[in-house]
Amino acid sequence: MPENITTTNAGRRLYVILSAMKANKAHMQVGDLTRLVLNLPQNDLAGLYSQYASLLSLIADVENRLRSLDDPNREQYLLCFEPIKRAFHSVSLQHGCEQITNAISTSDLALLNLASQRLDLVQREILLPPSEINALQSEVQTLFQQVSASDLAPELRIIILDLLEAIRRTLNEYQIRGAEGLKRVLAECFGRMSLDKEIVVQHNKRPELKSFLDLLSKLNGLFTAATNADKIGKFLGDSFSKLLQ
Repeated sequence: MPENITTTNAGRRLYVILSAMKANKAHMQVGDLTRLVLNLPQNDLAGLYSQYASLLSLIADVENRLRSLDDPNREQYLLCFEPIKRAFHSVSLQHGCEQITNAISTSDLALLNLASQRLDLVQREILLPPSEINALQSEVQTLFQQVSASDLAPELRIIILDLLEAIRRTLNEYQIRGAEGLKRVLAECFGRMSLDKEIVVQHNKRPELKSFLDLLSKLNGLFTAATNADKIGKFLGDSFSKLLQ
């Protein structure tokens, strides 16, 4: 995302991504354009499909949020979504990117930008520095390898590995999901560990489990920083601590 943008919301994230696609002048496939805009590794085909699907979900999500607004300009904001949806309709990653870039006009993007500014009034996040996301991604990868190679009880190992993979996907898709994605994965971790509290408590002295809880604490810190949600951040932090009691 551009360095001069310091806040975000679902609409702004969509605007930044589509604007970057529209600005591209090279002839390439939709998949290559998506990989370029989202800065995806060349050999991560699964990640490409996952993030493209998340982008399509973001389009529907932003439209639904705008529909829910009680605003006199709501119908004007929504006008940009028909061409945006048509641009992506029945388009595969192997199609030429012109099917998207030519279908979305600068006027459509201007309307989307206005809509994203309106959404700032109901949903406003601070954009997290890429360095913080990257550092946590590296920590997730390292811990995943450690847990995979450990002699943890198989049931607990599966739980932690499943949750680490969910965290990895969320961090990889931060450009699309934002802090909302962090909140969802934190809730998933808390729910899963609460449901399996018995086995978690049985192994509460294991360093792998403590490292995982430390990771969740850092993830919670990122979410709190992005949303200024001190009460929610404290609640989640306290809740994770109580799981081991």
